[in-house]
Amino acid sequence: MSRIKRSRVNLLLDIVLLLVFLVIYEQKATGNIVHEWLGAAIVVILVTHILLHWQWAVNTTRRFFQKIGAEPRINYILNAAIFINFTTILFSGLMMSKVLLPIIGLRSSVSPFWKFLHSASTDIILLLVAIHIGLHWNWIINNLKRLLTPVEGHEANTSAPKLLGKGLLSIGGRIFIIFAISGVLALGWYSFSVTPEASSFATYKTEIRHQQGRNSIMLENIQEGEITNRIHQMQKGRHKQGFSLTNATAGIAKNLAVISVITVIIVFLRKMIQAKS
Repeated sequence: MSRIKRSRVNLLLDIVLLLVFLVIYEQKATGNIVHEWLGAAIVVILVTHILLHWQWAVNTTRRFFQKIGAEPRINYILNAAIFINFTTILFSGLMMSKVLLPIIGLRSSVSPFWKFLHSASTDIILLLVAIHIGLHWNWIINNLKRLLTPVEGHEANTSAPKLLGKGLLSIGGRIFIIFAISGVLALGWYSFSVTPEASSFATYKTEIRHQQGRNSIMLENIQEGEITNRIHQMQKGRHKQGFSLTNATAGIAKNLAVISVITVIIVFLRKMIQAKS
């Protein structure tokens, strides 16, 4: 695959990954079933994304403590943080799963630690994604222009059948490494979740949020005589609602606005730094 074609594939995959993430982010709008199945689907997209950038990750890891410049080192740290947060989001979501785990005969955890970890990691990843887009803005614009330009010619790869077996083995090994690293991170979070500190901290934070939510609901409805109905709705759980296109669209637009603001700030600061250097 040529460099231009690879860049186009990377861009399209990144766009799909961003859109799926924005939809997953709005659990209250999509409903729990759609939320969990999209979470399972995003694993495939993430693994594909990492495989396409495998050589860059290997080369940067080897040269991380050498003179490679600040930008590659920052991108490496940022991508590592995104990977860790995505692993945390997926594993904590799996621990609370009400749809996927019962399929394989397992029960979800009722510990408030996983809900706290899932929520915090999701908020952090939104910020990291916005920074990532800001730092790669020029690359995105250039490849969008290439995407709209037809590719001339056709590249024949006569050696593809000979390299197929070797390629499959290589991809299998890389996928194993990805899941092994993710498994170590997940095991670390699981080990921490059973400690008294994790349990007490998550319980404290969760109780504060619940109390604030209860107080807010009571203040909003005390003059309308709807306290009983609102409490019933809260106990039932909004995550059990079905898919709402209006709520999902509004949520995606809100998150895109947040990402856009952060992206503009990053691009502006980067241009200022480049102008002074």
